[in-house]
Amino acid sequence: MKTILAILCFSVTAIADSLWLGWNASPSTNVTGYRLLIGTAQGQYSVTNDVGNVLTCQATNLSPGVTYYFAVVAYDSSSTTSIPSNEVYWRAVHRTVRSRSVSVIGAVKVMSN
Repeated sequence: MKTILAILCFSVTAIADSLWLGWNASPSTNVTGYRLLIGTAQGQYSVTNDVGNVLTCQATNLSPGVTYYFAVVAYDSSSTTSIPSNEVYWRAVHRTVRSRSVSVIGAVKVMSN
């Protein structure tokens, strides 16, 4: 049995009515781009933004006091999409500059034959 240390980082920066989001690249080699899913209820996305083949994007025009939920899907050249990523949420604020980084460190045990 091997133990692998995994460091996962999630970073967001919010300025007034916008938010920068970033994610890890899909391990699939046929990914041609990503779509950002945005909603105001958990697991329900009313907006889909094709952000292209990038790993960060900015969500804009967020209304103050509203909680937004975000996920990302990868897609290939035939528009087949992956299942959505883990969801993150953010409550939009007004005239506030906020930057936050969260790091989670955990051990993953891998069984080998």
